[in-house]
Amino acid sequence: MFLTAPLSLSDVVADGFLTQAGFDDALKQRGTVTKTEFNPRLDGYEVVLTTDDSKTHVFSSHTVAYIDQGRTTWKWKDEPQFRFLGTWPSDDMIKAARTLAGNGPCFLVPQPDGSFDVAVLDADQLPKLHVHTALCVGLANMPATMELERALTAFGATNNIGMTTADDKVTFDEGTVVDLATRRVVSSLTFANVVADAFYFSTEHQMYFEGRYPGAPVMFNPVTNSVIVADSFAAHGLIVGRIKDGVWQWEHNASLRKFALDYAILEFLRDRTPVAEAAARGFDCATKRILKHWTHVFVRLDDDTTALVIMDAHQLRLPPASPEATLAVMATPLPEGVDKQRAKISYHQLRNS
Repeated sequence: MFLTAPLSLSDVVADGFLTQAGFDDALKQRGTVTKTEFNPRLDGYEVVLTTDDSKTHVFSSHTVAYIDQGRTTWKWKDEPQFRFLGTWPSDDMIKAARTLAGNGPCFLVPQPDGSFDVAVLDADQLPKLHVHTALCVGLANMPATMELERALTAFGATNNIGMTTADDKVTFDEGTVVDLATRRVVSSLTFANVVADAFYFSTEHQMYFEGRYPGAPVMFNPVTNSVIVADSFAAHGLIVGRIKDGVWQWEHNASLRKFALDYAILEFLRDRTPVAEAAARGFDCATKRILKHWTHVFVRLDDDTTALVIMDAHQLRLPPASPEATLAVMATPLPEGVDKQRAKISYHQLRNS
């Protein structure tokens, strides 16, 4: 594939999308940013990020554009060659600015008069881009309307990565293969497989929990990762997802992230998923076999946010299998796209039956 000159704003956005995804992910792995400071420098800013582990991370950036106080006009510091970009300060303009300035993370620096400087971090301060990770994270969050072949070609060209195309697949020199038809990294495992491998065993744990502790109140302590169930015992708990404003977001978990990258399970790497889709596809049980916590509860964290917490404790372990329980489990409808035969085989393996 040959990268042609961009002809539109969407082309410029596509040209930087995957590289930017990789850099954003690398920055995110340093921790949740709790404080951001901007110290003016000759052609930009020193950006100081404080993360939730109380560490500070210092970066240099350069100013590439300005946004007026009414947020209606974008003015480039150095006018680019592409006149089609326009002057409207949209999210796509920020992405385009990153593409034209090395793809580093971008910050809007507030000014005393209410305007903003658009500052892009110098990308060479970030870890060397990991090709497979950038492709997985980028494809997981790529809009369906984005021109995939252009984005892949630009990614390879920007990062000097060789690539070949054959049979509707793009193979990068480091080994990652992208299927152009499915818009996914090729893998031996799918999200539906992961759900199948956990579904029935998870279902029996939920039946057992709800039968033994019907309507039990639960209290979750995120500091100690403990769940108090019915004021009678404590279970180890892990937040795996949060629901807010009808949107599901995965909680960061190192083991889950490693699994998602190892097997290119893009669903685990999405920033946001509509909660209706998450429910239909079995997000509530998808992490259980990976993290070895088989019972879940929904816990309200605040007025707007509910967390899915998976639990493990001796009191939650299943009793020996019984024909009645197995029949009830097998009668439970599977999430969409999940193979029943695979789910049954996995259940019997886990049940040693």
